[in-house]
Amino acid sequence: MSSDAAAAAWSPAVVIAVLTYRRPRDIAAVLPMLVDQAASVGGTARVRILVVDNDPEAGARAAVAAAAEGAAVPVAAVRISYVHEPEPGISAARNRALDESRADDLLVFIDDDERPTDGWLAALLGLQLSTGCAAVAGPVESRFE
Repeated sequence: MSSDAAAAAWSPAVVIAVLTYRRPRDIAAVLPMLVDQAASVGGTARVRILVVDNDPEAGARAAVAAAAEGAAVPVAAVRISYVHEPEPGISAARNRALDESRADDLLVFIDDDERPTDGWLAALLGLQLSTGCAAVAGPVESRFE
């Protein structure tokens, strides 16, 4: 198989890391959107959604469990996992996401108060896979309380 064919056949393991802090409504709103995004690239990548809860009281645990149970896409197709990072601060949460995704190929960050635009994940992956670049960014819509 040529290197071009191997690259085209490569199906990366992708983690969408969602950082959250005391916004259970926001995490409950964004998770179904991320499941849809992940399902839309199912033939291109294996996607896992990782919720990093930076609330010392682990307040997002119930919302994440409910979203995982209610996902319209089969759990085997898109896995939602939850970790609690009690050390305060966005850098601790991002570092935890890096640690949790160490065995995966690509890492995508989004916050709980952001909403992915249509085709967001497909566009990010398409650009990364076609160029091999180390980092890509794309539009999201922020939702502030």
